[in-house]
Amino acid sequence: MARPRRIKTAQAIEAAQKAVADIIAGAEQKIEEMGERTPGKVVNGVKTPWTRADMERFERIVFTPAHTVKVTWNGILYQMIESVEMMVPEPVYYVYKDAYDRMRNVGKSMPSSGFPMTVTHGAGGLEPEVAVSR
Repeated sequence: MARPRRIKTAQAIEAAQKAVADIIAGAEQKIEEMGERTPGKVVNGVKTPWTRADMERFERIVFTPAHTVKVTWNGILYQMIESVEMMVPEPVYYVYKDAYDRMRNVGKSMPSSGFPMTVTHGAGGLEPEVAVSR
């Protein structure tokens, strides 16, 4: 009776090896399908997150913020400091500038350094949201 048990064990090992080979082949195929990592791209229902390294693809803009504020673009936070020259990626500058211009145009003054302000780029490239907290 020892013989049938060895056959079953050998068959189980073969089945496990085949399953592992199938998993590896499937993973290799998915890697080929995904191609190069693209931030913001949705792959198999999962959005590829942005990183600071991804921000290197954008031109840099040097400017001096008029107020201290936190600007978030696609999950990456930048702290703007009043009267301190900064060099930031283009999208971050334009989110800051757009929020600043909107507040100026509606007759509201920007908060002073004592009142923290956060500017967050909306999901999917929508309007920036400006939240002032006291």
